[in-house]
Amino acid sequence: MLIYMGLLSIFLVVMSGMFISILDVHLESQAAAGVQQDGQYILLRLAYDMQRAGTFTVSVDNKTLTSPGFFTYSETGGNLTNGTDVLNGSQTAISNLKFVRLANSAAGSKATVQVSFTLKSLVQRQSGPEVRNFETTVGLR
Repeated sequence: MLIYMGLLSIFLVVMSGMFISILDVHLESQAAAGVQQDGQYILLRLAYDMQRAGTFTVSVDNKTLTSPGFFTYSETGGNLTNGTDVLNGSQTAISNLKFVRLANSAAGSKATVQVSFTLKSLVQRQSGPEVRNFETTVGLR
């Protein structure tokens, strides 16, 4: 009976360690996937809205992108907002949002804006949060 209890306890310890390792790997992949998906969605949504609007302005502090009647993008409390809509997911936070106007449409060239931001995963994991920087340039045709 003691041998069986000893073997069972060894088996349970090994299985518990494997279970904890599986959960850690799941959290790692969930954090990485969430940040990547949110970043790609935000970049595509910004490009789509700017192309659709045709004209837009960047605030003096480079923190807000506005197109009258279409959108106003800004960072509010760790979220990228378009008025009342939040573009990033509940498991990520955005920071260092910056819009830089590269070309002046009044000079005959099309408006071009460089967008950059940092996304951080809110999922707690042993190696720390997943953090990625995103940057793109969007120009009107």
